[in-house]
Amino acid sequence: MAAANDPSQSQESARQAMPMADEETCAAATGDNVRHGNPQPGIIEQVKQTVDDSKEWIESELAFHKVRLREGSQRAKSIGLFIGIGAALFVCSFTTLLLGIFLTVTYYFGPIVAVITVPAAYAIFGYLALRAALAKIHQLKTMVQQTGGITGMKASDAGDGMDDTLTTEDIQP
Repeated sequence: MAAANDPSQSQESARQAMPMADEETCAAATGDNVRHGNPQPGIIEQVKQTVDDSKEWIESELAFHKVRLREGSQRAKSIGLFIGIGAALFVCSFTTLLLGIFLTVTYYFGPIVAVITVPAAYAIFGYLALRAALAKIHQLKTMVQQTGGITGMKASDAGDGMDDTLTTEDIQP
């Protein structure tokens, strides 16, 4: 076993396996070029250098992608912060608008009419918006079922035992 790991014996076996080859060819095959004064590296040195280069390349690629992910997560945090601030400001402005409508109706028609009509109007507009949203969901679900969706699996193939079909009864008054 120890003889099989000895580099001088492996070089000798390579020389014996190629009796017609000259000394330079044997040195190139065994990686013994430095000892014979040949400036070109042998196959073994080239393979080792390729492996080392590959390791360095992989490490640099991983470092690059870590930096990209870190920058992307920082951008996502700032985007999320701005979305949160924007949503809060939207809710505040919408509340102010609704309060203004309520106070205007109260001023012109009295508080009883305002208490009855303004919430009724909000309910009607909310219902219409919900109906429109359900219609869009139905269109999207139909398109996904017809095309097979992103993954190629139809919604009915989910196998969860539930009927996910959205019917026109769901969006009718």
